Amino acid sequence: MARVRVRLDHAGIRQVLQSGPVRSMVADAGERAAEAIRAQGRLARSGAQASGPDISGDVTVRPGVGGYDQRPVSIVTIAHPAGVAMQAKHGVMTKAVRALGGGVSWNPRR
Repeated sequence: MARVRVRLDHAGIRQVLQSGPVRSMVADAGERAAEAIRAQGRLARSGAQASGPDISGDVTVRPGVGGYDQRPVSIVTIAHPAGVAMQAKHGVMTKAVRALGGGVSWNPRR
């Protein structure tokens, strides 16, 4: 069997990743993740209260860049103070990303 050498065009790959169509696909995935979070209809509860404020209005999406090669990313945030607790208890962001399917991931450390 013959050996095959593959040479990647790193500059070309970087150019594709930074292109307008890729940026719009990433922005669209961020918006779909935010909609999936809002659709869960979670309410922030405190203490003995039966219900609390709806956190769906506090879900924001903003574009950004990440990595050394400046790839486009969508940063989805729950700005409500109970957002961290909602993720810890119910996994609202994890469920939203899983609903989008393959090719989408999230990094909770940012």
